[in-house]
Amino acid sequence: MLEWLVMEGTQEHGRRERKKADTRRALLSAARSLFDAQGFSGTTVQQIVDLADVSDRTFFRYFQSKEDLLLPDIAGFLDRIAMEFEAAPSSDHPLGALLRAVEAVLRDDAAQGNILMLPLREPWNESMTARTVKVFIDWEQSLAGIMGDKIRLLDPGISDLDLFAGVMARCGVAAMRSTLWTLRDLGGNRLSGLDDSIRLLRRAFELIEPIGSLSANS
Repeated sequence: MLEWLVMEGTQEHGRRERKKADTRRALLSAARSLFDAQGFSGTTVQQIVDLADVSDRTFFRYFQSKEDLLLPDIAGFLDRIAMEFEAAPSSDHPLGALLRAVEAVLRDDAAQGNILMLPLREPWNESMTARTVKVFIDWEQSLAGIMGDKIRLLDPGISDLDLFAGVMARCGVAAMRSTLWTLRDLGGNRLSGLDDSIRLLRRAFELIEPIGSLSANS
């Protein structure tokens, strides 16, 4: 009898955990759909719960705010760019390596049916908290560190390395963000296809290419 009760309790616990996981996935899916369609700031918690068909109370059992629905995607997207960039051959020009890292992540997302460009499009929005801003600041700092390592390998004697690497990394980030704002404006708040995204991204990096050719000693 005791064994049966234990088994029944285990099964009930399993059902509850599966239901929780399903609810969480439904909220995440609804949020991503709405964020893509109308932007982060244009989406409300009420819209998310309506689309997911759950109550407000249920939402706040899983997430403190709508920002918590976006942070995992932001962090994952940015981390993948940094990892691709760091893995690039040391002989590659640093700005070119960063461009190819972004392209690789975008193509990977496109292959999965999800071009996750929202995080770079709306990072410093008034409706986002310091937690999200910190994710982007930390990421930029990480890119600057990787950029510095790559520049040092190509030019061991370079002066003002930290400054030079920081400028190059943040110019790369500016090129990414400018590309995404342009795509948004051209598409009426809808992102264009992958080919247009890559074309404009490459053009943006061409515009900052002279920075990468400067010598910190000049």
